[in-house]
Order: sequence, then structure tokens, then C-alpha cells
Amino acid sequence: MKRLMLTPLVAAMLLALPLQVWAEGADEAEATLFPVPDYSGDWLSRPRLSGDWGGHRQSLADRGVQLEVDFVQTLQGVVDGGIDEGIEYTGSLEYVLKIDIEKLGLWPGAFMLVRGETLFGDAVNGQTGSQMASNTDALFPVPGEDRSTLTDLNIVQFLHPKAGIVLGKISTLDGDANEFAHGRGTDQFLNMALNLNPVTLRTVPYSALGAGLMLVPTEDIVLQLSALDAEGTPQSDGFDTVFEGGTVLAFEGRIATDCFDLPGHQLLGATWSSRNFVSSDQDPRFLLNLLPGVTIPPERVKDSWSVYYNFDQYLWQPEGDSQRGIGIFGRLGFADEDASPIRWFVSFGVGGKGALPGRRDDSFGLGYFIVGASDEFPGFADLDHGQGFEIYYDIAVTPWLHLTPDLQVIDSALSRIDTAVVLGLRSKIEF
Repeated sequence: MKRLMLTPLVAAMLLALPLQVWAEGADEAEATLFPVPDYSGDWLSRPRLSGDWGGHRQSLADRGVQLEVDFVQTLQGVVDGGIDEGIEYTGSLEYVLKIDIEKLGLWPGAFMLVRGETLFGDAVNGQTGSQMASNTDALFPVPGEDRSTLTDLNIVQFLHPKAGIVLGKISTLDGDANEFAHGRGTDQFLNMALNLNPVTLRTVPYSALGAGLMLVPTEDIVLQLSALDAEGTPQSDGFDTVFEGGTVLAFEGRIATDCFDLPGHQLLGATWSSRNFVSSDQDPRFLLNLLPGVTIPPERVKDSWSVYYNFDQYLWQPEGDSQRGIGIFGRLGFADEDASPIRWFVSFGVGGKGALPGRRDDSFGLGYFIVGASDEFPGFADLDHGQGFEIYYDIAVTPWLHLTPDLQVIDSALSRIDTAVVLGLRSKIEF
């Protein structure tokens, strides 16, 4: 029976889950949101460093319980230009508990996701003079704070093979999915502008209480409709004030394509928020707040919106090997300039995995972005278009250890700030 493989999609980055929807009559082993890995093997070949815990980890996973811990470290420095040269070190830990409720012997079609995050160290994000963070991972859960917090606690329930709902506290970063340029800055690009579309940041909180509906009318189309607490934060559960300060409504649709007889995707989304936007509530992911001489007024407007688009398309894949290939990607977005510091955004580039013989687990990316600032904010009059370039190569030393050299060249929106050259080295260990 055919199985539908869906990338994480949610309007305005709602679902933080790798969705896998099953068709009527699918085998029980296939009918799961959380595919079960094979944790066995020696320490050089197994997918996670700690292995299968003497068989206990594999047994738990087969019964519906998976626990994963990822440790990311980044050494990154501005070696020329920017606001301040220097090298900084940051680290993060992500703890993910996945529970297949049906495999536990309870009700069918239900799943739970729990995610905790820890951030420590200092990043160079404020030293480049750019609107966009050069280290995405250093923004979460709370930028600039050594903190641990719970960012996901939600339940997904499939009501039908083509319809499901999610309810709870949800981290929103994994929407706006893209094969080659997407995520938390821990696997592909480091720069925020090449991991997501920043036009959504003004309207969409990172972690908030919410609910969403997913529809799969055909195996190639996924539609998402969601509602989030507009003032949700990673630091609070949000139950005391849920939806009191406004609501985020969002829609996202993604369609699978087969141009050139190779896989690809087209995605279109929109967000709207009813909250009042004041400077004390300004999302700290906007590094425009850190630019010298740039101010954001105490209050601008009650409502705000954004629309965005992205695509990815493979141009080459070895016959019969869907895990390898080279392709292109691009993003385009527009936001309400009365409320958002960003008016428009464009990015594009090339990415791939397993491109070199004998290095099937390696990946690479080369991308460019340009950001248009709003003309409606005091202090923004002297801003030009900020832009940047990044290239990385992710080396799979083992399946559980990745090292990623990275180079970024970033041109600030402020003409008085010299172009910054940023070198970095990221490591990721999957326990």
C-alpha cells in the first residue's frame, strides 16, 4: 500500500512534527507519525551515539516511545568588518520525546510530542550589523539568554486518513518547509535568512498555545489552517492569558511536483495577527533592534499580516536513490510595513546531499538573501537593502556526528557599517 510522506508544514510555522500520513488499509507498521529507527550497530555505524541501550531503547521505540537528544556547538567569529570583530561560542541542547499513543495500546491515530530546549554561550549575531542572525540556533528558545524551557507539548489526532488536528503548546519554526534551506540552524544553513522567511516573524510567535487542522485531499497536496496565541512565549505556559492579547490566524499549502521527472515542492502561505504591536513586545529575533541609530516606535498598529512563497526542485538524483541529489531553492515574502520592520524578502540558492562519491550522508548549500526594510519606522530612513551570502559543507564523520565549516559575507542595511565576513564551525552530536 502506498504511504504518503509529508514534510512538516503548518501555516506560519505551526506543526513541529515530521508528518507521515497513511492511506486507508496501510500496514500497521506504516501507520505512524514517528517512524521507528534501527538503533543497533557499532559506535561508528549506528544512528545515535548512545545506541540501543542494551536493547531497551529499541524495545521502547517499538512500543511507541522514542527519546532523542541533540547537542549542537558553534564557534563563529566576525573576522573582518561588521560592528565588532571577535569569536564567540554558543551551544544548545534539544530533548525530544515522541509518543505513539496507539502503539501504547490506547486510542488509535493519536501522537504526542514533547520538546525541551537549552541555550548557553554568546553569539556573534549582534556583531555583524545585519538584520538577520548569522547563527539561527542561538535564537532559541530565547535569544541572548542562558535558559532551558519547554517549547512543545502537544497532541496530534488523526480523525481520518486525510484529516488531522493538533492541540497544545507548539513551537512554530518547522513550517515554511524546504528541502534545501530549512530548520533551526543545526543541520543546513546557519543564517536565519536561509532557514525561514523572516516576513512571518512579526506576526508569528516562536512557541505558543494553539490548534491546527491539516487536510490531505490528495497525496501531493497538504493544506494547513491554524490559530495561535499571538502573545505566546517559550518562557510561559500561556494558559493564564491565552488569546487575551490577540490571535494569529495562518494558512499554508504545499504541493509536490515532478518537474524534469524529479521531485520538488511549491509552497504558499499567509499569516494575520490581531495583536497590538508595541516596542516592549518586539520579537527579539529581529536584530534590527540592535542596529545603531535604528529605533522602533512604542506603538504602530493593531493588526499585521504577511504572505510568503517558497520552492525546492531537484535537478539531479541518482536513479533509484531518493536520499541523494542536487537542487535549487528560493523564497519570496511580503509583510505589512506599518507593523513590520521588514517589508519584503528574497532568497535563493543551491543545495544537495550525497553529491560526492562515497559521501552519501554529507550535505552542502550555497545561498543568497536580500531584505527590504520598512519605510514607515523612525530611524529606518537611512537603511538600504541588507543582503548576504552563505556557503556550508556538512561532513558526516559518523551517522551521529556532523561537522560543518561555514562562511558568510553579510552586507548591512546601514551603509556606515562595513561588510562583515563571518567564519564558523558547527558540530552536532545525536545521542
